[in-house]
Amino acid sequence: MATVTGLNGSRYYINNPIWVKVDTTGDSNNQVILNISKGSEILYSAKYYTFNNVIYFDLSEIMKGLLPEPKHPENISSGQKIKLAQETFSIDLPNFSVSRSFLRGGEYSNRENIKVPTNAILSESEKIPIWSGYPSAKYYFNENGFSIFTEILNNSETEKRRVLSSNPVFLRYLNTKGGYSFWLFDEWKINKSSKEGIIIERRVQNLDLGLSSEGSISLSTKADTRYINTLNALLSSSEIYIYNIQDVLIEENPQFIQSKIWTRVYNKGGKMKWNNFDSVHEFDFNLDFNFKNSSTLIW
Repeated sequence: MATVTGLNGSRYYINNPIWVKVDTTGDSNNQVILNISKGSEILYSAKYYTFNNVIYFDLSEIMKGLLPEPKHPENISSGQKIKLAQETFSIDLPNFSVSRSFLRGGEYSNRENIKVPTNAILSESEKIPIWSGYPSAKYYFNENGFSIFTEILNNSETEKRRVLSSNPVFLRYLNTKGGYSFWLFDEWKINKSSKEGIIIERRVQNLDLGLSSEGSISLSTKADTRYINTLNALLSSSEIYIYNIQDVLIEENPQFIQSKIWTRVYNKGGKMKWNNFDSVHEFDFNLDFNFKNSSTLIW
């Protein structure tokens, strides 16, 4: 009878390998069928052939394609259950049928099959950094396994940080634990450029087809060693929002100021260095606005 190992936990991170071993010693059949379903619908099916009565496969590669795209819930209230970038699936193998949950997250390590702890607080640091005048929140799993959002934080679980400039940039982003982190950047610079367009020559008046433009923002910050993981998560985050982007883009006409509080931006990468003799480290990031505006007549 086949035995399956590697899935003894209830919830796993998908950014690290989830190796599953199926041992069919004693079975005459050298085929192993894997079915992954949600409800009555089979979402994924595969056939494997054993070698010396054993197969291994990395379940994380499959789950990355089955999980929904990350998207922070909108209009939520404190204490509310929320749906993070996670799903629960039924996994069927020979003589093995279980229900397991998978969360978009992981850790920078060589570890495999990383389980999400029960009652986990989905934060990168022991204490949650907060800044006066800016939102703060905690994301965690309760004892029933539901993911919860709360803006009510105890003093013992937070650390107040200073706002050093008059117009900083404040970010919320998907972290490596499957929740969201916040960080305030006192130093930033807008980068905007346009590309040469096409001019069509005509007998009376030439036609200018317009220029295409793009914009990005460069961010710099300094942080203590205890917040390295918080900023390291931003380096590879696939979901980032800027708070009150109109303060950054400087729209002076009140009739055109955006009312949306959180605006999605896109990661262009960055760099960070740290060492064993400095207690404060410097971090640089680049984000793409991905503007929808285009004055060019070419599409």
